[in-house]
Amino acid sequence: TGETVALKKVALRKLEDGIPNQALREIKALQEIEDNQYVVKLKDVFPHGTGFVLVFEYMLSDLSEVIRNSDWPLTESQVKGYMMMLLKGLAFCHQNSIMHRVRGWLTVPLSQGEGLAH
Repeated sequence: TGETVALKKVALRKLEDGIPNQALREIKALQEIEDNQYVVKLKDVFPHGTGFVLVFEYMLSDLSEVIRNSDWPLTESQVKGYMMMLLKGLAFCHQNSIMHRVRGWLTVPLSQGEGLAH
């Protein structure tokens, strides 16, 4: 389609065991969840080698990158804005019976124009 997407490769440790049930449940939940501006949309999943690939909507950045590339600390209003986005996304997941496990640090997706002014 020419659409830019984000790919996440997931390797399986033991191919003969198949995809773990927990991973299947997470994928199914992400596929069925309705669109929300605070939750990255899973667009597709396909097998690849000894694992599979998750296809997500493309986000320009995430919060860890914003912090890493900032020449100065975030302002109080920026921190409040980012926390509000994080909590709204988390609340949406909980309302849809999805418990989010944080595996990475500050993986709040930011689409173009969503960053807060300095």
